[in-house]
Amino acid sequence: MSSSIQHEQSGEAAGVGWLVSHGDTFLAELGMQNYAPRTIERYKCAVTAFVRQAALREVDAEDIDKAVLAELRGAVPELRSTSEQRHRQGCITRFIKHLADAGVISLLPVLPAPESVEELSMAYGDWLRHRQGLGKTTIRQRQAFFRRFMTFRFGAVPGDLNSITPEDILSFLDSPSKTGGSTAGYRATPLRSLFRFLFATGRTRHNLTLSVPRIATPSSRGLSRHLSAEDVRQLIASIHDDDGLGRRNHAMLLLMARLGLRAEEVIAIRRHQLGGGRDPDSRQRQTV
Repeated sequence: MSSSIQHEQSGEAAGVGWLVSHGDTFLAELGMQNYAPRTIERYKCAVTAFVRQAALREVDAEDIDKAVLAELRGAVPELRSTSEQRHRQGCITRFIKHLADAGVISLLPVLPAPESVEELSMAYGDWLRHRQGLGKTTIRQRQAFFRRFMTFRFGAVPGDLNSITPEDILSFLDSPSKTGGSTAGYRATPLRSLFRFLFATGRTRHNLTLSVPRIATPSSRGLSRHLSAEDVRQLIASIHDDDGLGRRNHAMLLLMARLGLRAEEVIAIRRHQLGGGRDPDSRQRQTV
């Protein structure tokens, strides 16, 4: 599997060689960022489709403006799946930003920098509500976590969000919690959500979600508890079987202790099922 757009396009894109070379550079950068081969292949398909439309129109770097970019994006064939189509357009947007960062084209207008952490937090809450479908309580928790990270990294006023580095993420995960109850493992999930929001809304050029390490979180439940054999014997012995009710209870405990029947299975047993039925494999047909 080749990661080169030049290999895919052959002579078709000879007129937009400048765009093909930038596409190959873009894919190489994704590889250096440890993107999975399958993901890089999806980016390559999207960029190849974009380059093909530019080749058909013989677009030069000097010709690209806002209107041309919109035309090229709209001419890229749509995919059947809505999610795949949305992902394809996201890949093209990422490639266009790469071209802008390289100084090849003028980037489309970007969102203005937020004036405060609270303004950015409100935008994050709206995104969680409308795009992720989260409830009010979860959103408040995520926003509080968002403010903690932004204050940790920038202070009261956010700086350049693209200046956040993997080292910043690790420092935040290792930082002590004021309450003492938030470990690195429990911080990782909301941190991924935070960076997914920044990348999806175009506030960062790189998807920092991939920089959040996976941290094993030990279960607090521990091993399941059960009665010892002696405890079971004492429990059965405590049942008085000198009347009908006592004998019934004694039989029910024996069925659960010796045959492993569940409580609902014991309750469902009927008299005709006891005493040697035809089905030897049925636990409910075994005699006490």
